[in-house]
Amino acid sequence: MAIVIVLTGTSSSGKSSVAKLLQKQLGEEFLFFEVDNYMKMLGEKYNNFNLNNPEAFIPNNIIYAKKLDDGTFDTITGPVYQKLYKTIPLVLNNLVNNGFNIIVDSLINDKEEIILYKKILNKQVKFVYLQALPETLLAREKARNDRVPGSALNWLKKFNCQQETNLTIDVDNLSIQQIVEKIRFNKYINV
Repeated sequence: MAIVIVLTGTSSSGKSSVAKLLQKQLGEEFLFFEVDNYMKMLGEKYNNFNLNNPEAFIPNNIIYAKKLDDGTFDTITGPVYQKLYKTIPLVLNNLVNNGFNIIVDSLINDKEEIILYKKILNKQVKFVYLQALPETLLAREKARNDRVPGSALNWLKKFNCQQETNLTIDVDNLSIQQIVEKIRFNKYINV
């Protein structure tokens, strides 16, 4: 039976790095489904979304940034983005039904979204939450210089589904290899 491992956590929590190493260690039997790449189908407004682009602050149907009172920025997704985003569990289900194992790098932060994934993918989906302290996220955002400042903290404020995940890993003091090992050898993930 195919399995879907959904890595969730804020921007800069290490999801992509963990997913890539996990895929490498698990081998060719696992696909890496990166939500950012899937969403690139939305075109220029999504692909050119960054704070150096003045158009990033103009409300639209895809994605834009909104400056908050505390000086950070929140990423606002429009109806076209949301419509495409809601197709992801259906696409994953199609892949699973065709025998593919999948590692997903996702920004799921809502309990209802996890429930939807579980409903569509049944027992084949396992959720791993990569949890990082706010100061770790801020330092990583700053070091990367390719993220909307403060977006990880704003995502963290919205996160309400840790109790729905199968495994939570505090990533602050762990290497990517140590995180991958915690996933691979966890009895609830079983890979």
